[in-house]
Amino acid sequence: MYLLPKPQKTEYYEGTYTIHYQSGIIIATDCSNEVFQFAKILNMDMEEKLGFSLSIIKGIAEENGIYLENGPELAEQEYTLQITSDRIIIRGGDEAGILYGI
Repeated sequence: MYLLPKPQKTEYYEGTYTIHYQSGIIIATDCSNEVFQFAKILNMDMEEKLGFSLSIIKGIAEENGIYLENGPELAEQEYTLQITSDRIIIRGGDEAGILYGI
């Protein structure tokens, strides 16, 4: 797997997450409209690879979804990507961080 920019730290755990057609991309309510554009880019890429698109909404994290949120504890352009058995959380220190996480 190639990740750019290269992560400073990577941790691996057991388990998998499966994206279903019922899954959605959920944008935290405090995110800017620019993050909505990033979600559309992610959705187009996923549709090309998976053959279906996901709904994009603003709201709170749910099971079975990809959640985009601000991480005030993170520096500019910094991001975390957390994948669990029931969701994906991409947290960025700013909009660029969220984009890099995607």
